[in-house]
Amino acid sequence: MNSGISFNDSQVQEHKHSGLGVAAFVISLCVGLLQFILIVTAGVIEAASESGMDENSPEALVLGAGIIGLLLVDVLAIGLGIGAWCSPTAKKSSRCWVLCLRQSLSC
Repeated sequence: MNSGISFNDSQVQEHKHSGLGVAAFVISLCVGLLQFILIVTAGVIEAASESGMDENSPEALVLGAGIIGLLLVDVLAIGLGIGAWCSPTAKKSSRCWVLCLRQSLSC
């Protein structure tokens, strides 16, 4: 039944995912994956030698710098997620899942 009200496509605005939210989500996924790879690599290097990994070896320094660098990139992703949360035009679901995913990956 027609109610007599018609809308043009230009009148109906669909909320899309914000660019900040998508960027935060992609960065979060990449950082989480790279953190996992670095931690597994550190475990393999530790298990490969009888005395464990030398704390002053170049491998340990690179792994430590990589983990710290990824934590800094993670702060950027959290900032983008908060920016997406504050955006009035973004979908509410995208606001929540970006920050929830980021928090779950950092644990």
